Amino acid sequence: MIEKRPTQSPNVKPKLGFLKHMRLLLVCLLLGACGSDSEEPLVAEITVEFGEISLDGLISNRVLVTSEGVVVATDKGAYKSIDQGISWELMTPEDWHVLDVIELDTLHLMVSVQLKGTNFLSESFDGGNTWDHLRTNFGAENSSDSEQVNRMDWDETTQTLFATGVEVLAKSNDRGLIWEVVAGGWNSFGSGMRSVSYSPTQNIAFYGGQGAIENPLLKRVDLTSVSESFIDLTELLPMPSTIEEIQFDENDDNTLFVSGEGGLIASSDLGETWTPLLLDDNSRFFFDFVKDKRFNDHFYTAGWNKVFNEPQPLILEISQDNGNSWQQFTHPNQELFGGVRTMDIMYEGDEAILFLGLYKGGVIKVLLR
Repeated sequence: MIEKRPTQSPNVKPKLGFLKHMRLLLVCLLLGACGSDSEEPLVAEITVEFGEISLDGLISNRVLVTSEGVVVATDKGAYKSIDQGISWELMTPEDWHVLDVIELDTLHLMVSVQLKGTNFLSESFDGGNTWDHLRTNFGAENSSDSEQVNRMDWDETTQTLFATGVEVLAKSNDRGLIWEVVAGGWNSFGSGMRSVSYSPTQNIAFYGGQGAIENPLLKRVDLTSVSESFIDLTELLPMPSTIEEIQFDENDDNTLFVSGEGGLIASSDLGETWTPLLLDDNSRFFFDFVKDKRFNDHFYTAGWNKVFNEPQPLILEISQDNGNSWQQFTHPNQELFGGVRTMDIMYEGDEAILFLGLYKGGVIKVLLR
């Protein structure tokens, strides 16, 4: 069932932090707009400041805020910054095409790599200074025939590592050495499953990508009953489309959010029904999004037009009311390769810093106040 959501809900008031609440109260006192006759809630003003661009020209596959700083996986190696994106250090060989990066423990990183037609996982126990290849059975019984690992998800509670390949969802209980197929199968044909997210309290995983008829492909796997179900999203997302990112709500394990070609959608009942949060009539790709840990109703996302060799605008989209309404903030440089492929957030006092990984545009940080 598809539930259509109104573009604005006057009965829902955003949850605001203390500073924003005081700012809103001051506006109310000045304008005399806090009475019961007010038809629409006031949304606190948010200030967006675009910073300098780093790693210009690189394709960002994953930006990850870690315990030490920020790491970005690119088509020409993985880089790290320990000074909030002011400077970046190459921490892998430059000829590694790094598809994904995760942090298992403090300074313990793992990357998925393509190199000269081969695929492998490599891990570092010192924050990326040195690397060791894993002899893993992901895709086959020996490492020489390994399948590419498109996306990983580490669950600290159960100490389980999940990963997707072309059509497979697999899990490892020994940090990436031995893999067990959860759904799908090894060495299949397809465009690849691009995202995975696991809830330990529900013991349910969702993974997705694109189907054989270029449809948005999302699957739910109940690991308790060992059952898999296909979720049809074609009433909300266009054809063709892909699923690019899946995240469970940290405050509600029944709720998850999915983004892909055409927009951002949500489900509050583990995928039974869906609500649109942000739909794009031009089928723009939304590869990633961030839900603010400080304000549970704040979303940040940005799109990518399917343009590979020409600049495009960087448009950051922000909702402060659970996706009912959105504000757009456009970078002033129109010659920027501003298509966003990945993002993550860091908190510094009352400020938040978004790190946006671009397609051929490197990385740009955005200060939110």
